[in-house]
Amino acid sequence: GNWSRWNIEAFDEKRKVDYISRWHEHTPQLIDSDNKVNAEELVRVWDSDPTIGPLTGNPLLLSTLLMVHHLDGSLPNGRSQLYKRYVDGMLGLWDDRRKVTATIIELSSRNRRQILRSLALTMHLEDRDEFEEAYTEKVIENLLKGMSTTSSAQDVLSDLRERSGLLVGPGIYNFVHKSVAEYLVAESVMEGDQRDSDGERIDRFTLFEHRSEDRWNTIVFLWAGLSPIAEVEAFIDQCLQADNYDLAYGILFDQYEKIPKETRVRLMRELLETEGVFSRPKGRRHFYFHGCPIREDEPPLEQGRLETPIFTLRGIAQTQIKDLFMSATKYRDLIWANAPSEPSDFKNLLWMGCVINFRGFDEFEKCLMEYCPDEQFSKEWIGWLFVSTMRRF
Repeated sequence: GNWSRWNIEAFDEKRKVDYISRWHEHTPQLIDSDNKVNAEELVRVWDSDPTIGPLTGNPLLLSTLLMVHHLDGSLPNGRSQLYKRYVDGMLGLWDDRRKVTATIIELSSRNRRQILRSLALTMHLEDRDEFEEAYTEKVIENLLKGMSTTSSAQDVLSDLRERSGLLVGPGIYNFVHKSVAEYLVAESVMEGDQRDSDGERIDRFTLFEHRSEDRWNTIVFLWAGLSPIAEVEAFIDQCLQADNYDLAYGILFDQYEKIPKETRVRLMRELLETEGVFSRPKGRRHFYFHGCPIREDEPPLEQGRLETPIFTLRGIAQTQIKDLFMSATKYRDLIWANAPSEPSDFKNLLWMGCVINFRGFDEFEKCLMEYCPDEQFSKEWIGWLFVSTMRRF
């Protein structure tokens, strides 16, 4: 009872703007730049991105975003590609571009990357976040045996610490941020060129074996952002066969634009057909809106209370199944003609997506004439619809 509890909150919008402004003002510029940036616009654009937005509240990861944006002029599409670009840059890409020789160690960028991937994977498999220096050197020494170099493990470790910015030491070694280590593990899984202590290959099947473990969750989604689409589709189908619907459709939502339309259509139609299996009772989410009068002679509606089903999809940042239906209707992978005949939670979500993302007023009118999620609250639903659709304009 005498303990005090303290939390470190993520940056709010004001602090993000201030941090970005100060970074550009005080960080030594690596390329010719006037040091001026519209910090408010950067925050608005980055926060609106579902994969980049969650990174902006952490000062270290915000610095990562700023470094990549400064040197490349823009951010790559997706979190995995962002980390890839950052690791590429810290391992020499940006130095090569500037024709700077930043190291005297006889080791290629590819070998440096392989060493860092192996360190990250070894830590992960041993359920460790850090290694003592002697053990770290031992791991590197074993790796150097298969590489063409005369550099010692001690020199290589020192070089990686001082020049890459990805390792923190000396004494105790860990990665500059947990997400960087998780990215390197995901890259190792994609490459499939490493094995565990039992000699088993670390690949997609390893991910599937550990799919229910929290420690592998971020790695699964970073891997999905890196891997060939055929591998990602095969993994989703494996999850569906094992009834891991939250993970399968979580990956679909996370990689929605990357996955081919025909696959998205197939998966979403299967989802509509398997509601009884997928939507096990998870509770209901209430949401509110400030209503508008339906007619001029009516008073404004009081704040409406409407319900949608709760079913959380797996992801780096958790999302609700409602978000998946919104994506499916936005890209026209589901249309109102696909709606099941009987009322259901999924039919309600499909209706919500279709009326917000409608294409043409004929379709809009058809949705309104044929269905309402709850006839007892039809006025409230029409009020929600009015407020939601007006945001499009």
